[in-house]
Amino acid sequence: MLRITGIQKARYLNSLTDFGFKKLFGEEYNKELLIDFLNQLLEKEQGRIKSLTYMKNEYVGRSEWERRAIFDLYYENEKCEKFWVVLGKSHFEKLFRAAEISKFTDKEASSYEDSLKVYRDMKNSLDTAMEKGLAKGRAKGRAEGFEKGRKKKSWSLQEKTAKKKVSL
Repeated sequence: MLRITGIQKARYLNSLTDFGFKKLFGEEYNKELLIDFLNQLLEKEQGRIKSLTYMKNEYVGRSEWERRAIFDLYYENEKCEKFWVVLGKSHFEKLFRAAEISKFTDKEASSYEDSLKVYRDMKNSLDTAMEKGLAKGRAKGRAEGFEKGRKKKSWSLQEKTAKKKVSL
């Protein structure tokens, strides 16, 4: 039974939210997922990761808009080179188990729901801004087109009038 109440109940969390990203990639339990993910991205350039440490230095903005699921990671590759990362193709079964909302504690479910609201608000705000911008652009384009058409028609009338005067 799902513990969240909201507009839409879901089986899996949305990994694009702050809470969802942290739940999947920011917990020690899911370290294998993150290592696999980073190996898919970085292995060709920096070698395969052999160890990874979460530094727990989360960056939290002053407003909901500035918040990001970013945390520092320290890892070492097979060549014993050390890297800092600020922030999987395999392990999908574990990924989906970790994302299953019905297994969240009440506190996690509430945090996820709050995070999802912020994500939806941001997405809706951006979508609305985009629509307003497009509408404004269309209106401006129509006005410019109307003005050009009016000038062309005016010019055409002037030419016709000038031709009639010449033929008189």
